[in-house]
Amino acid sequence: MVNYLNFHPKEDCMASCSKDMTIKLWKRKHGDEFKVYKTLQGHEHEISAVEYLRPNGEYIISCSRDKSIRIWDTTSGFLM
Repeated sequence: MVNYLNFHPKEDCMASCSKDMTIKLWKRKHGDEFKVYKTLQGHEHEISAVEYLRPNGEYIISCSRDKSIRIWDTTSGFLM
């Protein structure tokens, strides 16, 4: 189940987070169809929210019920 969804500030993509402890990065395939192009893992409990950091969306920030906040590089998928 998806807990939260956030659209990229400039590009045609989005990030979602869910109870399965993952963040998924999505790109528009065509029309209204999106496809997952990267899955980020590192939280130890379900993820409550994810946001692209402005202004260019190069990083995202996530918070989890494991009481942690994490910053991710969207290009590499690495935890900062």
